[in-house]
Amino acid sequence: MLSLNTAQINVQTSDGHFLAADSLEMVEDHLDSLLTQKENLGTQYVIIDFTASNDLTLVYKESQLPIKIDTVFLTNDEIIQSVEKQILSTLLHTTPLIETEEQFNRIITAYPFLKTQSSIRYVRYSEMKVGAIALLHTNYDNSISGIAGAGRESESSWDITGQLDMHVENLWKTAGKVHLHWKRLNENTQTVQFMLEEPFIFGLPFGTRLDLRQDLREGNYVSTDIGISALHTQPGLGTWRLGFESNTIYSTPKGDSLGISDLSSQKLALNSSSDRRNNRWAPTEGYFWNLSFGVGSQKQESEEGFIFQYKIVGGMYIPVTTGISLLSHVYGEGIYSKEVLHEGQKARYGGMQTLRGYNEDFYATDYVIIPSFECNYSLSTNIHLNIFSECAFQADITPIPMSYGIGYTQVTDQTVLSIQYGLSRGSKLSEGKIHLEITNRF
Repeated sequence: MLSLNTAQINVQTSDGHFLAADSLEMVEDHLDSLLTQKENLGTQYVIIDFTASNDLTLVYKESQLPIKIDTVFLTNDEIIQSVEKQILSTLLHTTPLIETEEQFNRIITAYPFLKTQSSIRYVRYSEMKVGAIALLHTNYDNSISGIAGAGRESESSWDITGQLDMHVENLWKTAGKVHLHWKRLNENTQTVQFMLEEPFIFGLPFGTRLDLRQDLREGNYVSTDIGISALHTQPGLGTWRLGFESNTIYSTPKGDSLGISDLSSQKLALNSSSDRRNNRWAPTEGYFWNLSFGVGSQKQESEEGFIFQYKIVGGMYIPVTTGISLLSHVYGEGIYSKEVLHEGQKARYGGMQTLRGYNEDFYATDYVIIPSFECNYSLSTNIHLNIFSECAFQADITPIPMSYGIGYTQVTDQTVLSIQYGLSRGSKLSEGKIHLEITNRF
């Protein structure tokens, strides 16, 4: 008879591990340490052979139990449970650890309001049942920015100009977004835009978005856009929207005198977007895209025809060395129709968001593609400098508009200050444009 208290225990596993132990407790501790390094929580060691002589030799084989995540425990009180459940739904039926961790990371990058400090824990409450405890940390982008001015000529009435942007997230604990944009260049040109987006409605795995926009342009016409779409976010593939858009353009009395006609159009619209930058306000690595396409019909006076419209925005940040990164960015917008385009359908560009060094909406054309390149340098975590160069390839404007310049961005917990100084093609140093944007975060 062999006494386990005095005999040496030799352990051999099928994946190449060996151990000489003095007790069964030491064997169990060793096997447990090996299991913590496995990719699958269902991994176990099973004895397949043993030999007993002066010493005891145990041979273990690695085997897999078909364990999947069957429960996700919700812990975040900033989002209602039906929404948090949908956000984390793709964790169900994944194999812990590696597959579950990879899917959790995809979820974090799919929703910008989830911070990278979010983590996941596991609880095994029977041999075949494992639950995931998701510890979500959120950071909602609530901000308001604007600039306004007033003036008058001689004895005329005062005229207010300016721009206001307000963005609010998770207003009703549903992870939704509300955005309001107002821009007034003068009494004859003004834009108002409203957007409401809910990623999940009634506990369903899809959401909805409403877009409203009205544009008074040079006192010649009023353009109204209405869009409604269904949306779905698939971790790893971005957010996709499919919906309907309508556009109506009504000429004003001034526009009638200039021969501007009315127009109406309806389109089926598809959108894809994703944002994987490492910082919302001053990113140094990652990429993003926002692609929109629409196809439909339009009617202008007595003529009806086909219409195709697109808008593309995307960029990639590439870190070079500590504190230095490069940005390659592209902006494109255009519309195609067999008929001559209405003035209200044309792509307008110029200004801080499209072509720095030019006034806001300085150009109007059938289509435009604007590639830009930047070199960013971080003086600290809060202060960033950049130099840029960009140009606009478009339908009928020569020579090609180009610009270059420098910028300064300062980010704090309460405020984001961005100043960009751009020089347009052929302009002198004293003729550059200063683009200023101040954003208050709350």
